[in-house]
Amino acid sequence: MTKELLARVYQGIRNYSGTDKELAEDFIRNNLFSTFNSAFQLEAISGWHVLELNDFEDSVVHLCETEEQANRIVKEIYGECESDFISKICYKNDIGYEAKAGKKNPSRVQINEGNARELLIEKGVKNITATITKIKNSQKGELETGIIKSNNPNSIKEAKKKRLDLLKELGLKRGEQIEKLVVDDGGNKRLMSESEWDKISAEPYPSFNKMKTEIDSMEIDYSTLLALDKFLSEPLDAPLAFVLAKVHSKLAVNYGENAEKRPTIGGEGSGLIGRTLESNMISVLRDMAIKGFDMQPIFDNSGKCIASIRLQDVAGFLTSARGRNIPHNTTIKYL
Repeated sequence: MTKELLARVYQGIRNYSGTDKELAEDFIRNNLFSTFNSAFQLEAISGWHVLELNDFEDSVVHLCETEEQANRIVKEIYGECESDFISKICYKNDIGYEAKAGKKNPSRVQINEGNARELLIEKGVKNITATITKIKNSQKGELETGIIKSNNPNSIKEAKKKRLDLLKELGLKRGEQIEKLVVDDGGNKRLMSESEWDKISAEPYPSFNKMKTEIDSMEIDYSTLLALDKFLSEPLDAPLAFVLAKVHSKLAVNYGENAEKRPTIGGEGSGLIGRTLESNMISVLRDMAIKGFDMQPIFDNSGKCIASIRLQDVAGFLTSARGRNIPHNTTIKYL
């Protein structure tokens, strides 16, 4: 996960005009049935599949609710046959799905086209709000959140000490907050109320920080982070071709090329702009890195631009997937 992407999403969250809850609702509203919305679930209806093999036509898959129904269809199609053959063409599988809202049972509820929007927002907002909180916390220090960031102790003793030291620091910070509010009424100490504080200070009323440490819980699903980045930046997006044209007029001189008309990544006269889903990923990344192309448009078979690939996103993807090498025949579709 790249620091730049996290910082960009964090800035987008800060610039958003509403609350975190309103942002989460807007995001879900734009991704109702997407994999980014973990509140949308398709629960399988179990049944049986029967394959009807045809020599000169396409085979047919019969969906059966019960094993008895499946066996009856097998007999109608094939008559008497060996059990090993039956086990290959008659097997348990999903025959349909029920749409549900809710991440986990038993809180999931059945939804339809009429009530899906309302219930998916209701059930999904908590999860996305939690993700937004993680993103915000990722940009804060340990004393603000009480969450231990990247830490790789060499022993149990060192791990314990790290957490205890943070607890002590949190205690000292709490003491600083309390000192601001202490009032001595004839030897009887008390804390100033919020209304009393507002009369003497323009600063917010001190809030007592967390007094319990947690191990780093900053794991954020990378695909959700990318979706949030796209959602938050969409109103400001410039056309990709415009961005490329402006950037490469500056880059060209560093590569000894014509700043007025720089060749595409495919080279002079290739006529090849961007790449497709079937392009070899290693080849594309190598060309981009060597020739100074941070971004490339991705086109479908009809010539429509359907996405873009950025070097920093590839690095983030591989990091989140804990991958080391890209398989030789991998295409852009894999990403």
